[in-house]
Amino acid sequence: MVDDVDHLNEMVSLKEKEWREAELMRLNSVQESLNKTRQNYDDLNKRYIALKDDFKYNLKLISERDRELKQYDSEISSMRVNLISKDEEVSELKIKLDNLHQRTETERNIL
Repeated sequence: MVDDVDHLNEMVSLKEKEWREAELMRLNSVQESLNKTRQNYDDLNKRYIALKDDFKYNLKLISERDRELKQYDSEISSMRVNLISKDEEVSELKIKLDNLHQRTETERNIL
């Protein structure tokens, strides 16, 4: 009977030891998984911050280029107006020149 009790106590101790080892293995596995998850989170967070910073930089560049394009559009419009004005002036001068040629030719013919 004592042998049976001793045997049962040994079995219980052995099972408790196996259970503790299994729990320790499970705990180590969970800890390892947690560490990997944290590392993955840190990596993703760094990438997110870098992407966000890149996005802000690119958005700033686009805004600056938009301002430049608006300025260029304004300058081009002004130049077009000036060009039209100069074209009109050239046309008027051509007409005056033609008139002067005609008058000169007429005066030559008279003389």
